[in-house]
Amino acid sequence: MPKPSVVNITIDGKKFMIPDPVRCQPGRALVFVIHNEDGDAYDVTIDPTTIVEKQDPGVRANPTTVLASLTQGVPGMNSRTMRFPLKAKAKFGKGAGLLPYTTYKYTVLATIVSTGVAIPDLDPDLDITP
Repeated sequence: MPKPSVVNITIDGKKFMIPDPVRCQPGRALVFVIHNEDGDAYDVTIDPTTIVEKQDPGVRANPTTVLASLTQGVPGMNSRTMRFPLKAKAKFGKGAGLLPYTTYKYTVLATIVSTGVAIPDLDPDLDITP
């Protein structure tokens, strides 16, 4: 089984910290580890259907096999994971109907459970390489 690519996302002081860049390959899993360094609990959401190509933000392109948003509750001073399998290598390349090997942008949303107040979104990059 191929090793997954791991993205560490940290919430601290009611805001997201910028994560390290991540590179991943088709056919592998992309695992988000959400670290909550606040005392408040958060609901964290990632919606792969809103992923866009960085070079052309008007083009939505979901490189995962997940077809709906995932939300994970993250208690205060705790961590949780979300797993997004990437599409198979045969789905990437050049040509009609194929996803490009490129940099994608995804959005991470979070709300404080006790108040329902959202913190500013996080929009990091995701590089998919052959």
